[in-house]
Amino acid sequence: MIDVQVTQYLRPDGRKRVGVVSLPDEFKTMVNEMKSLGMHFTGEQLETLEPVTYITHPQYGDYDIEIGKAHESAMPHFEILRSRWNYEAACIWVDDGWKITNEA
Repeated sequence: MIDVQVTQYLRPDGRKRVGVVSLPDEFKTMVNEMKSLGMHFTGEQLETLEPVTYITHPQYGDYDIEIGKAHESAMPHFEILRSRWNYEAACIWVDDGWKITNEA
């Protein structure tokens, strides 16, 4: 297992709480790739009680998102996000965000 930092936004006002989630070792490559691009996991619970897990970049916003059912654990979301993770696509997304930000 690897410990991964997650920023959680708490209801009702979105205040931040930084925590740690333990993920299987299969996440190690993905997490390292995310870190190399400045990305991290964030999460929140909507007013409708659905848990939401994101892959986020602090400057360019949300790269990927997974929304669950009300009262469901967010843990399966990490696996779903991992199944969709594509490092090459994420590199292009970050590069495009940099270009858009710096060309304006």
